Amino acid sequence: MTTPVTMATSAALPVRRQTVSAAGTITEPQAKMSVLDRFVPSGRSGLIDSASMVGRLGNAAHTAVKGGAETLPQVQGVWNALKSFDVTNLWSGIQALGKSALTWGTKSALFQGAISLVSNGYRSMTGQQSWGTTGTKVVMDTTTGMVGGIGGAIAGGIGTMALTALGVAGGPLTIGAALVGMGGYFLAERFFKSTSVYKKVQSTVSSIMNDAFRPLNK
Repeated sequence: MTTPVTMATSAALPVRRQTVSAAGTITEPQAKMSVLDRFVPSGRSGLIDSASMVGRLGNAAHTAVKGGAETLPQVQGVWNALKSFDVTNLWSGIQALGKSALTWGTKSALFQGAISLVSNGYRSMTGQQSWGTTGTKVVMDTTTGMVGGIGGAIAGGIGTMALTALGVAGGPLTIGAALVGMGGYFLAERFFKSTSVYKKVQSTVSSIMNDAFRPLNK
């Protein structure tokens, strides 16, 4: 005796809707991209890019807070000299401010250069870009890191002085000064990248790096 087999279809199973073109090609529906997928790239390269971005933000914040605190006395000295029209103290104050800001610019350059070396070095090792391109990007990122560090340290000092004059203190002072300093950091970077000096340096560095790493690109 033959036992009939009953095929039960569960209503809970999802139905995949396919699209059939005029040529008879079946097209599978593509999954929707979530907000997380849009801003956090997948894969190892995406993780490295995300870590690089976080590192840059951390560098800018550290420069704004710590650098701003160290440049604060020099910023106040320059401001007092301007109010009193004291040319002698103004010049010495500008020199002191420049020296302190340059120190933080150097620290920022080293940190940003290291971040760039890791992210771009990975791209070259995986064949995504040439070693000449990596060398160029590392040098230019280091340079913009220095400019950004100088701008961030000075802006952080100015922000701290201005907010203190307004009576802001404690946590709000730290956060406010950090935001002002970070704004100065990225504005200085952006301004430098828009100058002809940046473009000339980039062109020269690119030529040197492509010649230097040419054997590795073969």
